[in-house]
Amino acid sequence: FQQPDTPHSTMVPPCNNGEESGTGGGGTSSQLHHPEPARQPPQLTIAYGSETGVAQDAALTLYNFARSHGLNCRFGSLDEVGIVALETAADCLPSNDLRQQLLIAACSTTGQGDPPANMRKFWRLAMSRRLTQGCLHGNGSSQSANNPHGNGDSATARLRFCLIGFGDSSYLQYNFVAKKLHRRLCLLGANSACPLALANDQDELGPDQAFLPFAETVSALLTDTFSVRCACVGSCLDAPLPPLYRVEAIAAEKSTDSTHTTAANQVVVVVGADGPRLPPPETGYQLARIVANKRVTAEDHFQDTRLITLSPAPTSAESPSPTLWSPFQPGDVLQVLPSNSQSAVSSLLSTLSHLDPETRLRVSQSDPNFPPPPDLPPAGPTLRWLLTNYFDISCVPRRSFFETLRRIAMCIGDEVATTTEEDSSRLDMEIERLGEFVRDVDELAAYCNRPRRTVAETLRDFPVSASRIRLSRLFDLLRPIQPRSFSIASLGQSGCSSLDLLVAVVRYKSKLMSEPRLGLCSNYLASAGPGSVVTVRLQRGTLRVPPVDVPLVLVGPGTGIAPFRGLVQQRHGVVNGQGDEAPAAGSAQTLVFFGCRHPEKDFYFQSDWLEWSRLWPDKFQLATAFSRPTSDSGQQTKCYVQDRIRELGADVAKLLLLGGGAVIVAGSSGAMPREVLSAVQAALTVHGGFDEAEAAGMLAEWQRTGRYQMETWS
Repeated sequence: FQQPDTPHSTMVPPCNNGEESGTGGGGTSSQLHHPEPARQPPQLTIAYGSETGVAQDAALTLYNFARSHGLNCRFGSLDEVGIVALETAADCLPSNDLRQQLLIAACSTTGQGDPPANMRKFWRLAMSRRLTQGCLHGNGSSQSANNPHGNGDSATARLRFCLIGFGDSSYLQYNFVAKKLHRRLCLLGANSACPLALANDQDELGPDQAFLPFAETVSALLTDTFSVRCACVGSCLDAPLPPLYRVEAIAAEKSTDSTHTTAANQVVVVVGADGPRLPPPETGYQLARIVANKRVTAEDHFQDTRLITLSPAPTSAESPSPTLWSPFQPGDVLQVLPSNSQSAVSSLLSTLSHLDPETRLRVSQSDPNFPPPPDLPPAGPTLRWLLTNYFDISCVPRRSFFETLRRIAMCIGDEVATTTEEDSSRLDMEIERLGEFVRDVDELAAYCNRPRRTVAETLRDFPVSASRIRLSRLFDLLRPIQPRSFSIASLGQSGCSSLDLLVAVVRYKSKLMSEPRLGLCSNYLASAGPGSVVTVRLQRGTLRVPPVDVPLVLVGPGTGIAPFRGLVQQRHGVVNGQGDEAPAAGSAQTLVFFGCRHPEKDFYFQSDWLEWSRLWPDKFQLATAFSRPTSDSGQQTKCYVQDRIRELGADVAKLLLLGGGAVIVAGSSGAMPREVLSAVQAALTVHGGFDEAEAAGMLAEWQRTGRYQMETWS
């Protein structure tokens, strides 16, 4: 790796007991302390806790460095392999004959400062009382008495670790998981072998601004610890790497999806080799059918927002899946596994014209750390199926993509392809350009991040390099499509046959690209008509809904209002046999702040809110804010939800202070959450009798205890 020219200011020094000062922004290995040479090399584990794939991709980059030098290394999620390293270090007896554990970890933060799903077991163990202070130090608990908050000794600690967090500083719980985990491991007596690094999506160069210096430090540590020849990952771009999977063509009869109707008039989806991607049942995924797809914004409004209704889809005539959703609560989400558009797939197949799109493929294990993907069709996927349903060809490629494509272009580890003299000259230029993107993060940001160029568009720009892609390298180069989460916008009663999603379609023009930029999942759902089948999974949300007798202040501008629709129904309405609604006994007051541009353009669920205001005048209050009003809208000036909170500050303070109420904020993670927090603080100051410091401290405590919650997204 090559560090960016900008100084690396997001490295947090490790806990220090006087033995180690850290490496700052990519220091040399002479700054690091390592086990004594006579000791057996440690057991290396590279692990990730990742929600969107960014932390996983970073960990894979470090793993590629390790395997290119023949290092024996465990690789996987923190729940799979990280927990093994932690348990081994915590449970073993002090002995010079036992191998030290060296854990290199990358993790992200989700929801209300929560760990990703694939590191929750590791998180629970790390935070549990089973692990006592100093238990990871080789000298037992004696270390903690002399240095209760310090860093374990590098030579005697049972666990050494390097940790990087991936987050977005526009969220109030920015990199909370990495910060807390770093403190906890130090308290347990582990040795922080390098400073905690915090990667920020908001940095000018994105996460690479922090990751590249961190990777340099880690590569120096591995170089010195295991005596490998190469001193940094960046200078090992030409080292051969075997494919992660073995991919070969197989002969198979054509297998397609079909539907048929049972005697009970159920339309059953028969999943075959050409059908939608469906992970194993234990993952919780199932097929759903779109019942309705309705645009809820005005036709002349710039934003296309859809109200999409889905019901479960049976997949077997013999044992059809339930036609009712499992019960869900307000704040829960539906994860959707989208597919790429046919136009994007066709364009990429043209670029990869040397590969047969219809040949069945067998994907088997090559690397011991990479079992075959469990959600490929049993009959074998085709290239067309993989590009449609499995690989994310619409995302912005990361640095690792260019590193892998450069290896492919140079045929490192593969049979050399024959090229014409013209192609050879073009190939040399492409390899040089790919190397610039790997080494220079500014060049990479200008080419990819700022114009939001996709993987498919990038491969089109490097046609000769793309022509050297072999089937065995597809899984090295491309990453799986990640699920997208949407707050459920309906009430999840037992026996619910349908649910609603409110989806804002992402589509915008870029000055740097001729074609509009499209959000993968939102456009996938918007283009799916009634009867279309999609792969989904119900998931518990991060919101902790208070009891119905607790007053609530709900703030939901734009599509942030979605989870509050079902919440208000649950708190204030009960559905009887005739479908009429009546006030729920014991429910406290709910004050909803909703903001949009114009009441006639994008006032989501307007009829619901107005009807409920009529039905429950003593229990439910709606406050609206329109940022682009017209003279006939009843509002003369621009207004945002934070402005309405200040206007109704007395009501807000009364609900929160006298009624013991709670606040839930949902919506964009930009400036809105901080502006709303400031407005609530002003209400407590002006109408509650607190000074600013007291109000700020009170809100900080409410955030810690869940009385003030935020569900935001970028």
